[in-house]
Amino acid sequence: MTTEVKIITSDNVHFNVKEELIFQSKLVKDLVADLDTSNMPIPLHNVNSPIFKKVIEYLEHYKDNDPNVSEDEEFIPVLTEWSKEYTSIDNDSLGELYMAANYLDIKGLYNICAKAFADIIKPMTPQQIRDLFELPNEFTPEEEAALDKEAASYDE
Repeated sequence: MTTEVKIITSDNVHFNVKEELIFQSKLVKDLVADLDTSNMPIPLHNVNSPIFKKVIEYLEHYKDNDPNVSEDEEFIPVLTEWSKEYTSIDNDSLGELYMAANYLDIKGLYNICAKAFADIIKPMTPQQIRDLFELPNEFTPEEEAALDKEAASYDE
């Protein structure tokens, strides 16, 4: 018999998830190990139900072997066709998915979300990145020109 873990998301939606899937989350695995959660759902205050459904989709896809995890600190995942399609969502949802992966401590999901964001911003100018993330420009025109000159030297 497969054991299930009861989860309740931030928008009060209840899920029953197979242990073998949800234990890919270090947070949930540790909570189940430390607490008696058999009669109560584990609240995920930082994850809403649409994002949690995306998390479950990832966990189901990589239930047997997640190639996006490595002990190597320099590891950069390669986005497969499935991963590219999976992360082809609006930037706000990708950001929420990234934060959920971090909160739930799911390394592989975290890695592909980070890689997807890196691929999005790689061809952008600093101003386009500031616009995307709604960041203020804290540099004077002189400082920005110096940074541009320094960055150009790396391309040579």
